[in-house]
Amino acid sequence: MSLKTICRKVCLEHQIKKYENYLLEEGLRVANSREMDFIHLPKNEAGQTDISKILSLGAEDNADIGRRYLVYKRILERLQRH
Repeated sequence: MSLKTICRKVCLEHQIKKYENYLLEEGLRVANSREMDFIHLPKNEAGQTDISKILSLGAEDNADIGRRYLVYKRILERLQRH
């Protein structure tokens, strides 16, 4: 893997984490305002808590950030495959 690819990967990981944190905060804010309860979130295959429902709530009012988050995740997945 070239240095350019490694730098791109690190940058994408940073951006993804930044957008994920923002969407989580917004999703929790929306859930709180709607009085939703997320005590029992499902687990994924790796045994981690599935936060996709909270992320989607955060993306409802922040579609541009949600779109960037998804696009950057897909680009990173493509980079990791090669």
